[in-house]
Amino acid sequence: MIHNSELKDVFFSRNMPKHKSSGTFTDIYVLPQQNGMKRVEQKIVAKNFLQEILLRYSQPSNSLHTSKSYAADCIAISISDGDVGIDIAQLNRDLDFQDIAEACFSVKEIRALDSANAVMFFRNWTRKEAILKAAGVGIIEDMQHIPTLDGSHDAILPAVFQEKSDYHVYTVRIADHLLSVCSHNTSQFLNFYKLSTSEP
Repeated sequence: MIHNSELKDVFFSRNMPKHKSSGTFTDIYVLPQQNGMKRVEQKIVAKNFLQEILLRYSQPSNSLHTSKSYAADCIAISISDGDVGIDIAQLNRDLDFQDIAEACFSVKEIRALDSANAVMFFRNWTRKEAILKAAGVGIIEDMQHIPTLDGSHDAILPAVFQEKSDYHVYTVRIADHLLSVCSHNTSQFLNFYKLSTSEP
């Protein structure tokens, strides 16, 4: 089962956790950056931040699950005690998304799109990416079968989801970005951190 919803009033802590004990959690770290950073530079920055962040957790790093995503001027990292996937996208209101939607969205998802509604398109797209990352797979041909509308849905791709239990997908708006995170944990176990280049 996949449960999709939006989080409205999310508090982003600006302080990194000094020490993270074991338990149930999904932590989301957002690192805004200067425009113009190349993807290879973003990957280096994300790798360095992730290594530093993992030192703050009591569990060995090989027992934690991580996911990363990159937008033009932002990096998102998630760390969890179980499967996790994250995706962030900058809202591009000039994108002609109709062809992508027809290839990757279900009929219901396409109906829910307003022809000018880039926010809904990017919400659905980031949810699909986050779900697939949590399931441990990349882009697939049957993207339209990954449900992204609000509510609970059966996961109808057994080849992708196998024996996995419920996934919870949450979408957050951060200025002109949409971030979606998928894990087994409900929203009460989500923690959000906004980092700066002077951290960690």
